[in-house]
Amino acid sequence: MNTTQIITIILSSSLISAVLTAWVNWLLQKNNYKNDFYKKLLDKRISAYEDIEKLLVLLKTMVHVEKDKLCVQFCHLGKDYFDNFVISLASTSLNSFWLSDKMSYKITEFNVLLLQDR
Repeated sequence: MNTTQIITIILSSSLISAVLTAWVNWLLQKNNYKNDFYKKLLDKRISAYEDIEKLLVLLKTMVHVEKDKLCVQFCHLGKDYFDNFVISLASTSLNSFWLSDKMSYKITEFNVLLLQDR
């Protein structure tokens, strides 16, 4: 083998390794992009379900009104607290895209029920 052939082999192997490295890096970046996208989707869904959890805490908080009678706290504390709950429910329904269909339907149904009784 002469010097020209050795240099040609070294340059061609360097070029092939550079192309393979670039291709592998591209595949890794593509995979990382998908993972980051799914992480963002999960963050949105978790945030929407945390809003549901906050509403459930408000619904579970009961107070004694009279002997042997309980009432949900946000109803007992007055119109302002009730309106704040309805606003929280409305803001949760705005994020219903990230919830399951069944959960989204239940939130809408509950919102309609509360607004009908006003």
